[in-house]
Amino acid sequence: MLMADTEKAERCFVGGLEELSEWKLVYKQWARSWARRRIIQCAIRTIAPGLQHADDELNAEEESEGNPALAAILHLAAFERFVFVMSTLEGYSDQECAILLGCSAER
Repeated sequence: MLMADTEKAERCFVGGLEELSEWKLVYKQWARSWARRRIIQCAIRTIAPGLQHADDELNAEEESEGNPALAAILHLAAFERFVFVMSTLEGYSDQECAILLGCSAER
């Protein structure tokens, strides 16, 4: 959902996991949350610098396969989509979202 594009999403997923594999995690129980965070960071790097202003050109009907909720999320501008997915679906706080996205929490 972050990328609104299956191919870009797959590249971010693999890239995020590759970055994580280079780290030596002390606490194995944190691996899943760190992996999710690395994938999100990879997605942000891929979309930035256009993240703040981009209205993605995408075919949401093709990506959402008849799921109206998913289609609505995919039609959001990149910044709004990232904030929604990170805060609502991933449970990041406003402060965490702001830090990762490089903006103030008030935006």
